[in-house]
Amino acid sequence: MRNGKLFTIHFFQKSLKSRGMYGPADPKFGSPDKASPCPPCQTRLNKDIYHRHHSTRWYHDNLRAENKDEVECEVCKTTHSIMPHERGRICIFTSSTLHNIYMDPRVKPEFHIDIESICGGRLLDLYRAWKAAYGEDQEKTHIILVSGLNDVTKFTSEAFINVLKMWNYELFHLHPGNTLRVCKLLRPPKLCWLPGNGPIPNPGYVNCLTKIQDTNTRIDEYNKERGHGKVIGFACDGCRAKRGKLGHKFSDWREVQTGPEACLHLNNEKRYRMYVKLERFIRHGVIPDIL
Repeated sequence: MRNGKLFTIHFFQKSLKSRGMYGPADPKFGSPDKASPCPPCQTRLNKDIYHRHHSTRWYHDNLRAENKDEVECEVCKTTHSIMPHERGRICIFTSSTLHNIYMDPRVKPEFHIDIESICGGRLLDLYRAWKAAYGEDQEKTHIILVSGLNDVTKFTSEAFINVLKMWNYELFHLHPGNTLRVCKLLRPPKLCWLPGNGPIPNPGYVNCLTKIQDTNTRIDEYNKERGHGKVIGFACDGCRAKRGKLGHKFSDWREVQTGPEACLHLNNEKRYRMYVKLERFIRHGVIPDIL
């Protein structure tokens, strides 16, 4: 019982012990699979794109079109108004890193969070999703970005930061109270081979450790330049120190049975713990700053 209302959301999800994604999701939230074109992107961008895409805003806009002003919220697990809080919208933009994390029944934030997640999405994909969904809003928007791994092999660190600066520039000119905070990237075994892991797994392996560390340093600089101070990062998630050397804890990664060098995503339990840290950061590090 929360806010005097009680309801049940049926999620048809896999067991929490599963190492796969939660799912399948309800199609009212966007695109639950790649079988057909993504409805949000088809409408917003006039393109047929086949990917998994969760969009809180898509769901809310459809409710508004039906003249509804309340939502049975998939994130909060309660019923509340569709209208944003006076402090503005708080939005998590992410890729498969936290895709469908709201389906974990333990996720019950005390404040509403919009989620825009695109599996396989690069930074420009999330920027375009913001521009199409929120780009004309008069209310303030506070974005926390948990993404970037899909850009590591495509972008230089400088190009990545330049996209962030462009996004931040457009946010500010839409409303001077808008903010964009960026979390430092994970260091998954598929992209980074840490000293404590031992020898490189195969001769063709490309170690992007230096590139990700440089990107994370630049992300820190970006956040500080915009007055956000220290923003939570996830560079040490899925890692552990052993005999004085930092290495990966391979059992934390979903694809471990395929092989260490295939590990790109944390398993669901570790993703949930990532979310808990992120929600705590929003509660104590974002909300007091934007009130």
